[in-house]
Amino acid sequence: MLLRNIREKCKETGINIAKLEQLANIKPSSIYHWDDVMPAADKLCRVASVLGTTSEELLGGRTNADEVFDHRRDASALRH
Repeated sequence: MLLRNIREKCKETGINIAKLEQLANIKPSSIYHWDDVMPAADKLCRVASVLGTTSEELLGGRTNADEVFDHRRDASALRH
């Protein structure tokens, strides 16, 4: 799932994984192993930063947009 999410973000941002690894200062071809071996948190954070996202989103968790929506829905429910 992690590798798939990274590939999707790469496609959205228009960079390939080799360029991503270079920009994030990660050893070449290491991202391809991240579905089998969990990366160190600092590496995952650097990749997320280059891709303009969060490590949580790359791992398949909630996005910031989801959290904003939930807060608005909760606030709306309190008003009624």
